[in-house]
Amino acid sequence: MTTRWGKLRGLFGAALLVAAVAACSDDSGTVDETDTTEADGTEGPDPAELQEELDRLQADFDELQTQSDTLATERDDVQAQLGVAEAAQEALVAQLDEATERAEAAEDLIAAFGEEFPIAISTAITDFDPIGRYAMTFEEAYCSGLPTCGQVRPAVEAQITQGPNGLMLTVPEMFSAGLLRVNGQLIAATDSDTMASCEGISRVLRVTTTVFGAEISVAKDGERDLSRIGASVFVSAQPQDVCEGINALWGASFTPID
Repeated sequence: MTTRWGKLRGLFGAALLVAAVAACSDDSGTVDETDTTEADGTEGPDPAELQEELDRLQADFDELQTQSDTLATERDDVQAQLGVAEAAQEALVAQLDEATERAEAAEDLIAAFGEEFPIAISTAITDFDPIGRYAMTFEEAYCSGLPTCGQVRPAVEAQITQGPNGLMLTVPEMFSAGLLRVNGQLIAATDSDTMASCEGISRVLRVTTTVFGAEISVAKDGERDLSRIGASVFVSAQPQDVCEGINALWGASFTPID
């Protein structure tokens, strides 16, 4: 860089000298434009070389100016991208703050809700009024001694009614018995001679049925509703003469009939 500018200063000095010589004229009023001899008798720079060097310097300057403009444009682009990134970061920070507030509110709600626990929810069917008509379906759990063992027992229309001495459960082709309230459940125990026979004679079976609340829904205001009633039905008979013993257990569901 120092050599280039030192040479440039020499060229500019030579250019001034040429200009001074050109300004002077001899007695005849003409100047020898090809005379580049300096005052000390040495040969001065060639004007054509000076112009060529000046052209190169101008080209270098133009190239540097172009590079400067390019760098300025790139700088502006980087600044614009930086502005976009900063805006995005601010938006993310705002979203994070909002999410944090929601999480804190949820934690407060969970903490407040947790203070209500433990909650005891009674599933006693005796807390509800079960009177009504139901579609009663059966699922065999165990069976021996009955000719229908292993077969799907058909659904029947059962009824829970109010009898003279309390609630009554009537299951067609099986039994009808009074229901006793025991530990939140309804229990019936009776004899039935409609379910089996031996040697053409009806057999008396002991039938024990337990009715319970199978599904209870709780509303936001705490109101409870008996959604589904379940039951277990157990029948048994002792072996007698040629008649084998009977033991059968079914699970049952009661679906309300509107």
